[in-house]
Amino acid sequence: MIRMILTDLDHTLLRQDGSISGETLRVLEECRAKGILFAIATARYWISAEQYIDLLKPDYEITTDGTLIHSHGQCIYHWKQQYGLHRSFGAIRFFFGKITIRFLWK
Repeated sequence: MIRMILTDLDHTLLRQDGSISGETLRVLEECRAKGILFAIATARYWISAEQYIDLLKPDYEITTDGTLIHSHGQCIYHWKQQYGLHRSFGAIRFFFGKITIRFLWK
């Protein structure tokens, strides 16, 4: 059972010109209708991803190379170095706990 779609923006969800296809938007809406959460993860700063956040309305935004997680405009995670983990792994551990993460490539 799929519970969440988590995708990068650049060179993954976005086309080369920075746009998002209508088909992608349609599929994301179908997934939401089935109760599947949607999240973006990007090295971009939040402000640089804002236009896509406004368009996609993800349940979660992991930005600034994994150091911040926002949900519906509220910061729910901020990486601090004392955790002793690489910042991206710290965000994944915070967000998902102990689960199996499958990476899919075409």
